[in-house]
Amino acid sequence: MSFQKFADSLPPSLSLKDRSVLLTGSSSGIGRQCALHLARHGAKVLCCDLTPTPAQERVAPAPSDKPHSDAQPGGSIDAYTVPTHDLINQAGGRAQFFKMNVTKEEDWKEAVKLATELGDGRLDLLINNAGIVRFSGGLLNETMKDFDATFAVNVRGLFIGTREALAQMVKQPPRIMPADHDLDLDEVSLAELTGDGPRPRPAFDQQDATPATSGRLEGDRGGRGSRGGIINIGSLHGIIGGPGEAAYGAAKGAVVNFTRQVAGDYASQRININCICPGYVESAMTLDVPPALSAKRPTPWPHRGTGRDVAKTVVYLARDAPWLTGSILMVDGGTSAR
Repeated sequence: MSFQKFADSLPPSLSLKDRSVLLTGSSSGIGRQCALHLARHGAKVLCCDLTPTPAQERVAPAPSDKPHSDAQPGGSIDAYTVPTHDLINQAGGRAQFFKMNVTKEEDWKEAVKLATELGDGRLDLLINNAGIVRFSGGLLNETMKDFDATFAVNVRGLFIGTREALAQMVKQPPRIMPADHDLDLDEVSLAELTGDGPRPRPAFDQQDATPATSGRLEGDRGGRGSRGGIINIGSLHGIIGGPGEAAYGAAKGAVVNFTRQVAGDYASQRININCICPGYVESAMTLDVPPALSAKRPTPWPHRGTGRDVAKTVVYLARDAPWLTGSILMVDGGTSAR
């Protein structure tokens, strides 16, 4: 089934049809899977990365005998010779590519502009996914060059991108909720029992006073939705630390607390800002993990995670969930529950 047909088959509350997404780090790993899953649900994705495909040495990693692995032939890494945006368009979705360095303000301004144009005047979702990790084996092995590079991509890039996206989102009206999204099931059940229809609902949100004709989706709860959303990709190691990752753990810890801070500041503007903290996910970036460190990353779940596991969580957060903001979601197979 093509991406468009799949999106058309979804009920409005599960669809991301026509929503514009700006996604960094789109060429491989978690970012690639996020782009594919979002596009399959109807989103229009601006895929941003330094190159449309990762470095050549990443294209053909050693085979894996694990059927769940993203790092095996036939898995997502094996297909990296096809750029993410091309793969989406070939599958019937909508995507564009923008060459971007997330540490540069001018690149962010242009990316937000392009994504807003792609969304016919709206930027519905920013996903700060771009990141790097240097597996040094310990602080005594890390240089200031390692530290600066890690914070430049993982923190500076996220800071600039969030600021530029917010500048656009605060100007947008809240989305109109799909009619099937916010049903009061007590009312629905009572109506089915009595034969009466549900109680009439206001044509607009009294608190926000946004007319029901505003926004981009038809429904009966005008202004009840969000002006936009931001999803930051953190890490388990920003919460509990990890072996040999001093700069990376510190940077991802900054991502977690930056998310909480900005979410609180902009909740009144109806902008959802959340963070997903994956555990050890098999991807192109983690191919560099030394075997000794890799063995120290067990998970209670029977197998390690993949980019697809994270992407499904991204799709969930991308849907209308106005009260879900400032949350840190652990997608780690239960590792943090120990």
